[in-house]
Amino acid sequence: MTSALPPNGFRSALVLGGGGSVGTVWTVGLVVGLREAGIDLARADRIVGTSAGAVVAAVLADGGDVARLLTPPEPGPAPAPAVPTDAADHVARMDALLAMPRWPNRDLVVTSVDAESGDLRAWTRADAASVAEAVAASTAVPGVFPPIPIDGGRYADGGVRSPINADLATGAETIVILEPGAHLYPRADTDHELGSATTISVAPDAQAIAATGADVFDPEAFRPAYEAGLRQSAVAAARLRELWPTPSGP
Repeated sequence: MTSALPPNGFRSALVLGGGGSVGTVWTVGLVVGLREAGIDLARADRIVGTSAGAVVAAVLADGGDVARLLTPPEPGPAPAPAVPTDAADHVARMDALLAMPRWPNRDLVVTSVDAESGDLRAWTRADAASVAEAVAASTAVPGVFPPIPIDGGRYADGGVRSPINADLATGAETIVILEPGAHLYPRADTDHELGSATTISVAPDAQAIAATGADVFDPEAFRPAYEAGLRQSAVAAARLRELWPTPSGP
């Protein structure tokens, strides 16, 4: 990469897509494995998170250890996932999970859609939403979680528009896309409008899909999903090593 920033202010972008709780765990495994291989995805100039990917995106942008997302309350007598009874419950659940009292001082973009119009609503630290509200909205799967009221509107899962919303990374020289739900949710047309960027996409391979199944909220799939992400990180690292920013690089 060149040393000078492009006009939009970012060279590298990380796009984290949706895929339910199982997709979150697969993404965490991949991110952890890449970090162990010397590739820190948190070094992206812009991080875009959609649905489950918004949870990981927020923690990465805050400089946190994404592995802590593997230790929310264990599934107990109540079925998992615990479905909030109202919007406030869902925001409180995200607040406890993220443990972030304020937005990271980073270029973090969390996607959602207007629950009435279906139009994209992308949240950043410049907006009125707290990070917990934004992530709650991005993960508010219609029919599973209630829309989240923010600043007079009601907002739902960003995956309604696209499972990755990769067009929000347009302008970067290098875009890395982690797509835990690629085998379940087709990309939107807008996800192909990425300009001249060098784009690397990583999705669950056939072995991962066979091990985790189709239920994206199945707690029994968490361990195989994490192990699949770790395993796939070796191949991903080889693809990323010459392209991704490093502490000694630009």
